[in-house]
Amino acid sequence: MKRSALTLAAALVASPLLAACGSAATAPAASGTSAAAAPATASAPSTMAMGMDMSSGHMAPGTAMHGAMTDGDTKTDLGAAHKTDAVFGDFAANPAAPTYDTAKVPAGAKATVQVVAAGGSTLVRMEVSGLLPSTVYGSHAHVNACGANGDAAGGHFEHTPDPKGASTDPQFANPTNEIWLDFQTDAQGHAVVWSKQPWDFSDGRAPKSVILHAMKTETAAGSAGKAGSRLACANAAF
Repeated sequence: MKRSALTLAAALVASPLLAACGSAATAPAASGTSAAAAPATASAPSTMAMGMDMSSGHMAPGTAMHGAMTDGDTKTDLGAAHKTDAVFGDFAANPAAPTYDTAKVPAGAKATVQVVAAGGSTLVRMEVSGLLPSTVYGSHAHVNACGANGDAAGGHFEHTPDPKGASTDPQFANPTNEIWLDFQTDAQGHAVVWSKQPWDFSDGRAPKSVILHAMKTETAAGSAGKAGSRLACANAAF
């Protein structure tokens, strides 16, 4: 089911919007294990990519909150993406991927964020492991890099910013104007989540980090975009 890089680029150009999606995977890392923190690292974009066949579906453990992928796509890797590998740990030792709540994001938990932009669209893939089993997390791209506490990452990145500032207005705080990566882990604390946006970062603005939150993202007016406390942060190359 693999496609060439040209096929992926053509699909991104042709499709104005694909639903955000994810799927369960096998062979996850052990949940809650402790490991020495390592800094997040970002690779330069390459010219190779694997194709994605996406389909709609209901949420299941290990999947995104906003759709699902077919089982055959769960291991798909975006070779053409900016790729950041993060291992969560204490901020002092690992400022690029700090965990602020080790009960919910244990030291040694991992996240890989990949981003590919082409033809005015952006595809983001995140894979996590070592988190709590069968647990819902909120997640979004944020405007600033990680800091000593969750507030340092600032607000959500918005393609069209709310002129009033950090927004809880569904007109701005929504998964089409922002990059939402909510997910539910499987029984081993693993998940893969995708988000496809009908815009890119050609205006020179781009997110600098991804925050993991304590709950699914709200959508109602006055609370849209809220997802509970900020549990952990990973700097990412967008």
